[in-house]
Amino acid sequence: MPRATLGVVAAGLLCAEYILVAQAFDLDPALARGGLWSQLIPLRQLGLFVALGAAGTGIALGRAADPGVGSGGGSGVGVRTLLLGHVCAYLSFVALTWIVLGRDDAPPGPPSLWLAAWGLGGLCSSALLLGAVLGPSIFTLRSLGACVVGAGVGAAGFVVGEVAQAGWLPLAAATLAITRVVLELGFSNVVVDRERYYLGVDDFVVEIAPACGGYEGVGLVAVLIPTFLLAYRKRFRFPHALLLLPVGAIAVWLGNVARIATLIVVGALYDADLAVGAFHSKIGWVFFTAITLGVAVLGYNARFFVRERVAASSDVENPASPYLLPLLALMGTALVTSTFADPIDHLYAARIVVAGGVMLVFHRVYRAMDWSISWRGPALGLVVALAWLAPFSPAERPLVAETVSTPWLVARVLGSALVVPLCEELAFRGYLLRRLQNADFTSVSPRAWTWLALLASSLVFGVLHGRWLAASLAGLAYAILLVRTGRLGEAVVAHAVTNASIALWVLTTGDWSHWL
Repeated sequence: MPRATLGVVAAGLLCAEYILVAQAFDLDPALARGGLWSQLIPLRQLGLFVALGAAGTGIALGRAADPGVGSGGGSGVGVRTLLLGHVCAYLSFVALTWIVLGRDDAPPGPPSLWLAAWGLGGLCSSALLLGAVLGPSIFTLRSLGACVVGAGVGAAGFVVGEVAQAGWLPLAAATLAITRVVLELGFSNVVVDRERYYLGVDDFVVEIAPACGGYEGVGLVAVLIPTFLLAYRKRFRFPHALLLLPVGAIAVWLGNVARIATLIVVGALYDADLAVGAFHSKIGWVFFTAITLGVAVLGYNARFFVRERVAASSDVENPASPYLLPLLALMGTALVTSTFADPIDHLYAARIVVAGGVMLVFHRVYRAMDWSISWRGPALGLVVALAWLAPFSPAERPLVAETVSTPWLVARVLGSALVVPLCEELAFRGYLLRRLQNADFTSVSPRAWTWLALLASSLVFGVLHGRWLAASLAGLAYAILLVRTGRLGEAVVAHAVTNASIALWVLTTGDWSHWL
């Protein structure tokens, strides 16, 4: 499999794991401890910049020949060991996160040691995952050296972003003016206070603080795009490609204008709490990710920036795409739509549309699969559902949604019972279970298995769910069903019956905690 695709897979898994930890733990109790603990937010941002720089530069500049990656060769024993090590390291990192952040009282001992251990745990977990997905060859001296350089690049990006924030005040007038123009396209009652940097519509007014100015993103772009150009310097045409740097910086800055305007529109017309809550904290990263990826794709493919276009005949369809892209599309859409959750994601239907559209592209691949089923799939799905719901009772209603609508209910049921099972089974049982046995996963029979492949794929599946242990056991049950029958359709049906049974429980008992 091409290393670029494997890099996307690794990045997607790392983002998913980061989101799980970020949503599970709140920084406020730790920030209230004072001292070094009060610097957690900038320290976390610095850590993210260093990790992104090390991973990106290490992958791009430290590429080494690895016959087991992308060529179908090799038994993958080292890869399986690395993946198992990653699962253990990630679970240890989650436990360490609970010790550091999950309690009101600080752990005993110097905060610097705890924070250093916490950062090192996250680094080890990420490194093992990159090694498992990209191949052990990334641990060569060249790759490790590139990672050190990348870490420095990431730290430089953080510093540039902090310095750029200091320039917020001189440029604040331009930002406020452009945002005001955007808002006045749809509103006649825009409120602007240039002295205090207030901006809003009607009664919903926000203060544009330096930390929310978007210049941190500009600083990061100022480091990421030169690194991108350096990594693929043989492809790009200079000095033309250097234009990507101002294009990216301006696009990210304008994206911040769009973020501020969108936040104000949401707060003024929809929900003020949502605007300053989940939406404010997530939409910036959504915009930044979309813009930087867009600039990278533009630069990599536009004739103006590259020396020569790759002939269309050289493009080879990636066999992993039909298995992985639907889940990545589902997760990416969920990241965007969850910014509007209150806590109900009223845009849940978008997940169905996007993931369904991706699966439609690969419909010929799916039609060639064996989708025949027997009684085993529905029976196992019902057993898993009963085990999943066993700790609950109809009298327990941890969270009752008061604003559910019929369209949302229909979309939620269809997504849970049809789209999610298809996306997850294609990725975890159709791809990962076989990929852990051989780099050329298409050559692995659906009936083939190893204990490591069964357990590791099930644990990765479980980590993406709130109740990770129960979800891991459910994933193991679906994997065993696939191995026994040799048909992915059996696992999909079992998963669908499980989710449909949970949906029926939610609708009949009002226990919305399974969906929110």
